[in-house]
Amino acid sequence: MIFMLPLLHEKNIMYIFIRLFQFFSNTDQQKTLRRIFMAHKITDACLACGTCVPECPSDAISEGDPIYKIDASKCTDCGTCVSACPAEAIFPA
Repeated sequence: MIFMLPLLHEKNIMYIFIRLFQFFSNTDQQKTLRRIFMAHKITDACLACGTCVPECPSDAISEGDPIYKIDASKCTDCGTCVSACPAEAIFPA
């Protein structure tokens, strides 16, 4: 805990805040974070019926092999696909 004391200095905190703001302001970084922390995931219970595809307002769902896939860089975490899935195969990741 003692080794963290220099990080708690006011200037360092402001610098860290500015760097985080710059990081999250970049749209490429936001897409990378969405890929890492995907909003929703389609499980193996998917029937590949395609019901979720027209429900997605951001066109993030596409046909995969053998189940549909969600593009994390397009997913806005709205959850409309969850309610549309008859197999209940879509869950927040």
